Amino acid sequence: MATVVNAITDPANTIILFDGDSINTTAVSMVGALPPDTRVYVDMVPPAANFITGLVADNLNPIFFGAISYNAALAAGTTTSATYVNLPGNPSMTLTKTYLQTRIRLDLHVTSFSTLTNTSVRYAININGSTDGDMCQIVINPANTHTQVSGTVIFPFTASGSVPLVARWRRPAGGGTLTTDTNDWLSMTAQEVE
Repeated sequence: MATVVNAITDPANTIILFDGDSINTTAVSMVGALPPDTRVYVDMVPPAANFITGLVADNLNPIFFGAISYNAALAAGTTTSATYVNLPGNPSMTLTKTYLQTRIRLDLHVTSFSTLTNTSVRYAININGSTDGDMCQIVINPANTHTQVSGTVIFPFTASGSVPLVARWRRPAGGGTLTTDTNDWLSMTAQEVE
């Protein structure tokens, strides 16, 4: 095993450091360009070359690849829908996912309020137009008081290329109207992780 030393865009000239060694060497990455500090499996073919053949997965410390974020005030809007609908203004972004077998880490921070007490609001990020990835839920106890909720989830997603992501909400319980106005804010981040 080895560690990638530099973030180089040419996979044929990836600089690595083998475990237990003190001198950097060059390898051909068979898995594409890799960021620094990525742990990799390397096949050594003496005397000519080293080949990176895979990534060392560690679920406690995921490897981060590309990332994108959205950070803005929400548009004014309401919902009483029990099923997911897009948040006002359709806040969305597109993650360019490089590898097939990596996952997507999603972070969501959002504020809103309800017109009645004891109303639940659940948030999700729709992944690729097909899956509503549940992120977080809160019961809003005071009426007409802005509340904040946050969530972080890592989802499997075995595809590469452009992945559209849209923030969504629904009212799973209670009778209030879920509401956003120009005082409400949404921040969401998507990262490709090993």
